[in-house]
Amino acid sequence: MRIVNLKKHLEFLDSVIELGDRNSKTLGFFPRVAFDEQSRKGLIYIAIKDNALLGYLMFRKSYDRINIVHLCVDEKFRGQNTAMKLLSYLKENTKTYRGIRLKCRNDYNINKLWEKANFTPVKEQRGRSKAGHNLTIWWFQHKHHDLFSQAHDQIASEKKLVAIDTNIFIDLRNKREKESLALMSDWLLDEIELCISKEIYNDIRRNPDPKIREECRKFVDYFHYLEFDEHKSNEILDRIKGNFRQIKERDESDLKQIVNAINGDANYFITRDQYWIDQSDFFEKEYDITIKRPSVFITEVDELLEKTKYQPKRLAGTHILSEVISSKKVNLLIDNFYFNGHTQERKSEFTKKLNLCLANPKENEVVTISEPNGAVLGFFVINKKDKHKLKVPFIRTIKHNLSNTLIKHFLYKIIHIAIQEAKSVIQIEEKYLSIETENILTESNYIKSNNAWIKFSLNDVLTHDDLVKKLENYKSIMPEFENDLLSILNKINEFSDTENRKSIYYYLEKLLYPLKIIDNDIPCFVVPIKKEWATQLFEENMLGERLQFKNESPDLILNRENVYYRAARPKRLESPSRILWHISKSKNDVAFIAGNSFIDHIEIDLPKKLFKKYEQLGIYEWPQIYRLAKNDLTKNIMSFIFSDTELFKNKVALNQIRRLYKSATDKDFNPISPLRIPNDLYLKIYNIGKNGNSK
Repeated sequence: MRIVNLKKHLEFLDSVIELGDRNSKTLGFFPRVAFDEQSRKGLIYIAIKDNALLGYLMFRKSYDRINIVHLCVDEKFRGQNTAMKLLSYLKENTKTYRGIRLKCRNDYNINKLWEKANFTPVKEQRGRSKAGHNLTIWWFQHKHHDLFSQAHDQIASEKKLVAIDTNIFIDLRNKREKESLALMSDWLLDEIELCISKEIYNDIRRNPDPKIREECRKFVDYFHYLEFDEHKSNEILDRIKGNFRQIKERDESDLKQIVNAINGDANYFITRDQYWIDQSDFFEKEYDITIKRPSVFITEVDELLEKTKYQPKRLAGTHILSEVISSKKVNLLIDNFYFNGHTQERKSEFTKKLNLCLANPKENEVVTISEPNGAVLGFFVINKKDKHKLKVPFIRTIKHNLSNTLIKHFLYKIIHIAIQEAKSVIQIEEKYLSIETENILTESNYIKSNNAWIKFSLNDVLTHDDLVKKLENYKSIMPEFENDLLSILNKINEFSDTENRKSIYYYLEKLLYPLKIIDNDIPCFVVPIKKEWATQLFEENMLGERLQFKNESPDLILNRENVYYRAARPKRLESPSRILWHISKSKNDVAFIAGNSFIDHIEIDLPKKLFKKYEQLGIYEWPQIYRLAKNDLTKNIMSFIFSDTELFKNKVALNQIRRLYKSATDKDFNPISPLRIPNDLYLKIYNIGKNGNSK
């Protein structure tokens, strides 16, 4: 078979006219004089073999483009790839033009031909026939280095090119699948350019609804159109298509979209189709393009932008690591945590909900606790979108001897995140809670409210009257919690005039932690503690250095509640009370106050009895207890249970403490043993440590 210009082989002109007339029902009537004129201008290509005409292609030149008028193959010679060879010849000989355009009726059912020839169905219009058949306008773009390609190069150099598949495109157009919609976040669009390839037009054309087809074509304009090189695309497709499934038409279209993304120099291809996500290693190795689902891709981008946020942090005094999840660990969470242990949930339900959280890293954080070998022990998710509430859609651990301790640690951590984010309510929305976790929530002052567990967290120092006003105000701005707030207000009113004020204020400060009530007469103390013990007792490394200990006890360190031992005399401490932790002077640091806690319970007894009773709480081993008792098993010592520790942002320096203490008591500050201080002095030091001022 040869493709030649009819102008040089006019002996085939009559055969061309006869073939055109024979197919005029589909081609339309074309007079002989017009055939003569087109052949004279060299605008008809013919396919010939053994002196027989197989088919012809007639075209026009219009400004910067070529328009196909006829493409016709004799019925006797169909199935020999004649049409494709005529089109290839036309493309090869019209490269100086911007592209090739044609119109074809939809009911002719030859759309596959145009797709195979890499034409794009860019538009539809109503035909002029009486029946008004719809026509599709097809376009083939020649690759030119012009203003458009220069713009493409500039975008590629400034932003990551991120190609989306048809399902993601439809997600965005129909505003469905929130995971996909997160791709349109303002912060993300500053870093990436969402792109579509020519194949998406073919998928649009396959939709049976003409109205939807037209709306989708308009929506295409919102995206960057990837450049297309036909030869490069065909070469890649021919090389790799045998490696992948080709069961449905959809599979072929998916592969073409990935190839077009490679062709257009995209960095990523985004899809929700797990089959193609599983092929990412191949495409990354061979073509330097990564295939991701939206949530994992967004997490990866956020990792690049906020590297420090994703760096694992070693919990002081333990081997356990805490980190905001990286994209590499997403599948690990899905595989290990979709079944909670006592209630079955569908993996697809868990995956969808978790991916939605990951798709919005500016609103959500997924925090994991893991061992050094990478095994994840537990995780929780916080959502910061609501102005007043910190929502927790997930809080889970695997079955482990640390499970309950980790839940307590998570709840403690969540409160401090709420403080940082200025949220007044924590709302645990986890659907699959164990009985043990529900008990821990109750112990941690959470309230069951409808289908969630809530805790009010007031990061304030208030008088009794101001507290009441604040809670009353919350009733109007958060009406969904009106009954819960009324319950707290009723308790305040019930006890405010009784002699039991100390107990009720202690209860309120625990309930609304980290609230501090000004007119509270609960006892306040400064408690000295050596630096090495403080580092182990408090799970945050407030001291700015990593002290290593031979006997790490994560189940003790992570406890929200802990125990501290000291000599039984002098017996100055009381419970309940507030305490400020005074870190004693060490070799490399001066003394300072680091934070505060509540003392919940005090007990004085023999060393072995106390050690056995509180072994599961304290960081002390028996040798330290024995030394504290002066090696005398008959000598009583003191233990006190403390909880709700709040570490200060600012170290309160010794010279500042001395000045404040002297002013308040007219005495010198010398905390060799626990030292009682006035309530107003406690609040001054608290404010300095927390806010940097004493107001």
